[in-house]
Amino acid sequence: MKTIDQIEKNSILERLSNELELFEAPNLTFYENEIEKLDKLIKLKEELKTKEYNVSEESLLHLPEYHARNHGLTLITPYLRPF
Repeated sequence: MKTIDQIEKNSILERLSNELELFEAPNLTFYENEIEKLDKLIKLKEELKTKEYNVSEESLLHLPEYHARNHGLTLITPYLRPF
């Protein structure tokens, strides 16, 4: 058998559920449009950040080819003297 507390909670939940079904948001389309724009902007900023990192010195330091090239240059540099 249900207790009075359970019955009260069920009636409150039912009332809130009915309120949600009747709820209208007149500016919802405006916000949906703005949210889409904001989402695109955030994605573009993340893409830019990734691309900036990929061409940065910090990113290049993790590549073995970068170290090989730099090491090769340091070996050649002493032989490159101005005339």
